[in-house]
Amino acid sequence: MTHPKKLLTCLLFSSLFLSSLFSSVDFEKYGFTRDQKRITDDYTVYSLSDTEGRDVKISLSKEIADERIEQILSIYERFLRWDVISFNTTSFIADESYTSVMVLPSAISYGGVDLLPYVRTGLTFVQHSDELLYDIRIVNAAVNPKLSGTYSSESELLDALYKGVETDLLGELYMGINLGSSRKSTLSDSAADNKVESAEEESAADTSAVPEEEKEETPPPETEESAILPSDDSPSSYTVVKALVIEETSRAIDAASAELKDDLESDLEYEKALLANEIDILSQAVEQDREDQRTAAADLQAKILLLEGSITAMENAIEVGREERKDLEDRITLLTEEIEDLKKAILVIHNTGIFGNIRHIDRKAIEQAIRLKDQDEDITQPEVYESLKSQGYDVSEHAVFLIFALYFNEYY
Repeated sequence: MTHPKKLLTCLLFSSLFLSSLFSSVDFEKYGFTRDQKRITDDYTVYSLSDTEGRDVKISLSKEIADERIEQILSIYERFLRWDVISFNTTSFIADESYTSVMVLPSAISYGGVDLLPYVRTGLTFVQHSDELLYDIRIVNAAVNPKLSGTYSSESELLDALYKGVETDLLGELYMGINLGSSRKSTLSDSAADNKVESAEEESAADTSAVPEEEKEETPPPETEESAILPSDDSPSSYTVVKALVIEETSRAIDAASAELKDDLESDLEYEKALLANEIDILSQAVEQDREDQRTAAADLQAKILLLEGSITAMENAIEVGREERKDLEDRITLLTEEIEDLKKAILVIHNTGIFGNIRHIDRKAIEQAIRLKDQDEDITQPEVYESLKSQGYDVSEHAVFLIFALYFNEYY
């Protein structure tokens, strides 16, 4: 079966070359609080918080159908039903076919063992078709075995994690080596037995062919025990077995190291692919932010220029208004003076004596009469006349009548 991480890596790289339309999902209606939404060339990235304050990051590629959103939520609901595994951060990356999930646990204690230090790199899942697969690296001091399988329940996953942590792989390796050495030792013993039997037969034949006195000098044949005893010029069987164990151990360690190296290189490529994808997403997000800032700055500059133009036009209009006001004030002053002169001319024309001679009215008397009327609107012409006479002005009652008629429209 194809490794899920390799499938996901290929999918992440291929998605970079596909044009996409981005969906806008209302995660608030599912009970999430949206902290941020970023749109890049390949993904729409939602940074969310669930009702318990756990961080959830969902990256959606292209236009994701509603059933895919429901699938992601269904996976997250399965995690929320965990009783033993506690977690605070979950990341989803979804495209047209696959959904990969990374869960960062905060506490796992099972079978009296704290499993958290062994899965500190996270729990990785991949939704393929209708199956949710897990692919988890167990981290310890000796080897780093990988656990892969189909997720069915939390208890099944905990059992797999527990066995992966507790199994002494090196112990099993040495046990296999010892068994192999024992088999080699058995073969050596069988060869020694055959050698002893052959020696006995040859010794019996030689004994029947020599004289009696030579038979007495012939040394006794080798026994089974003496055949396997070490001699002064040959290594002991213990040394041979030890050498075989060391050789077998070295081969097993080399094989395990090669397998571990391949697994680490595979994981490194996978992590590099994920990191490259994250860097690409972040770079595109930064570029998008810069473009937004440039657009906002251009809009602001245009508004500033427009405002400056409006201020300039307003200042020009105010200046024109001031000039027109001054001109109007000058015209009003001139008109007021002309009206005043006209009133005085009328006073003079109508202030004639019995014989038709024109009598001028003292200007100060006119001003004082106007001042008295402004101070008291109800003052009468006789009262003004008496006041003017008392103040020493030479004025007639007819002159006071003309002043009231022209300046205050009073003709009585």
